[in-house]
Amino acid sequence: MNNTDKSANRRPGFAVVTDSGADIPAPLRDELGIKVVPLSVRLGEREFLDGVDLSTEEFWALVRRSDVIPQTSQPGPADFERVYRELVNNGYSVLSIHLSGELSGTIQSARLAAQHFSPGAIRVVDSRSASLGIGFLAMRAARLAQLGLTCDEAEKLIQELITEVRAFFTVESLEWLRRNGRIGRAKAFLGTLLNVKPVLALEDGVVSPVEQVRSRERSLRRIVELARTAAAGRPVEIGIVHGDTPAEAEALLQEARAAMNVSSALVTPLGPTIGSHTGPGTIGLLLIPA
Repeated sequence: MNNTDKSANRRPGFAVVTDSGADIPAPLRDELGIKVVPLSVRLGEREFLDGVDLSTEEFWALVRRSDVIPQTSQPGPADFERVYRELVNNGYSVLSIHLSGELSGTIQSARLAAQHFSPGAIRVVDSRSASLGIGFLAMRAARLAQLGLTCDEAEKLIQELITEVRAFFTVESLEWLRRNGRIGRAKAFLGTLLNVKPVLALEDGVVSPVEQVRSRERSLRRIVELARTAAAGRPVEIGIVHGDTPAEAEALLQEARAAMNVSSALVTPLGPTIGSHTGPGTIGLLLIPA
């Protein structure tokens, strides 16, 4: 057996944990062995754990039937400690990658839980992002673990990648971001005409305004233009995320493939955690260097 085969069969030296804001499709999550700590989602009088007793499909069906904007609650430190304890007891160190601390208190719960373990056993990383912006980092970390890198080596590489993750998106209504307190610097766009569509970005963990355009079609074209500029000709992995608009997401994927050097692509609906803040009709394009 050659060295490559030995490396491929080696037990990973660390495990990757993230939260339900990462929007990693279940098959990929299972394949890579990524553990997910769910946030809670409240819709009216009903409360669910994202991905546990509420699927993405069920969430969007409920949203379409309701005029109530959902709200989310972060996991508590005990929720993280249970996951960490199981992994540590099985001989793993942990790289825990989470929603931007500017958008959620989730990472604070993870940090509090990490204090119950020996120094260095649990490394908590602020992705400064959301949705597949977190997901890309968590999946990259899991692949580094499979390659045999140490937790320390992987953490350094992931920290370097954080500023390379870019996210551009548009929403049908800014009201969902405003009501949930996640509108960030995009509050500058509030009160604009209904037929003006916002183009937004996640910058250093905060929702930021890019520009306003006159149509949905133009907003989607602008997202591709911004992503192409950010990619700067490099091979990139891209993700298309959407708020229950799969046909539009597939069309955006084709435009992105034509405009950029795409090494791999993933299309997935926004899960309850992020969808609760952005609303139906949201569509985004995220990228990370391949």
